[in-house]
Amino acid sequence: MSAPKHVTILDPMRGVAALAVVIFHYLGSILPTLRPNGVEHIVEHGKMGVQVFFVISGFVFPYAMQRSGYSWSDLGRFMLRRYIRIAPPAYIAALAVIAFHLLAIWINGRPVDGDPFPGFGLTAIFANLTFSAEYFGTGWYNFVYWSLTAEFEYYLVLALIFPFIAIGSPPWRVAATLAGLILVSFVSGPSFFHYAVYFVLGILVFLWRGTHTDRRLILALAAGACLVGVTRGGSLPIGVSVVAALIIASGTDARSRFTDFLGDISYSLYITHVPVAYFSETIIKRVTDLHTTTGGKAVLFIGYLALALMVAFLFHRVVEKPFLRLSKRFKEHGSGGPVVA
Repeated sequence: MSAPKHVTILDPMRGVAALAVVIFHYLGSILPTLRPNGVEHIVEHGKMGVQVFFVISGFVFPYAMQRSGYSWSDLGRFMLRRYIRIAPPAYIAALAVIAFHLLAIWINGRPVDGDPFPGFGLTAIFANLTFSAEYFGTGWYNFVYWSLTAEFEYYLVLALIFPFIAIGSPPWRVAATLAGLILVSFVSGPSFFHYAVYFVLGILVFLWRGTHTDRRLILALAAGACLVGVTRGGSLPIGVSVVAALIIASGTDARSRFTDFLGDISYSLYITHVPVAYFSETIIKRVTDLHTTTGGKAVLFIGYLALALMVAFLFHRVVEKPFLRLSKRFKEHGSGGPVVA
């Protein structure tokens, strides 16, 4: 393949998507002292940063697998790499939320309002360690991990179907495989089923950029994914996801120092911004009354966001990067290492 090894636009996209989710949570969801405010109805759209993550994953993993010559014999190593890359940092970040809940119980005699604590039963621990809390009905230690359930399910599905869509696969097999993924949106089941169309849009960008698949077939499948997505999840999430897919497909390398910084820390920011918010608000509202004025809320939001970025940077350097390096030791056969994941 003549395509570049690293698709530079992915890092800025990850970073902006993560920042959008954080802004939504801080101004529109989890911080009572910053609400009500005049922008809640606007920042609410930031939650669609998760759909952007799904589109990026839909593209980046088959793109990397194509370059590494992935085959079914690599399934175990592929899943192990993803687990090492994602799970240990998530566990460590969850400890901060657990500590916060324990402090709340110790000080106030009850868990945090609006964020039920699942406790330390074996079922709750197992469900959170395996990112399957929704199937056990136990709740999350860190509620944003619901999206990691869909991601891990996607990794497994992709590891199983990739040989059917790789270079050299006949068009009918590509069409049947992706049409099947689109149609699972109508099936009640794993979390991935509900979000499959967003991953499919990313996979279609991979086919567009990384294979010789007939582009009329790709466009037809994209139209089908969009139609199903509008039916199942609404037009705005699909619209945002299509824009994300088009940006990746365009090959643009638009970026800046700030977006590169956000891209580097995006995963750490995603998994740590909730405990940062919990601790920050609990302390600040006890030592200041800034939250009682509109200007004060703006100051607090800027402070919370700056602290979240700083914590994410430190967490990325101290916790995330070592596990990222460790995950790279598990290569597929013939792989020269990860290229864009």
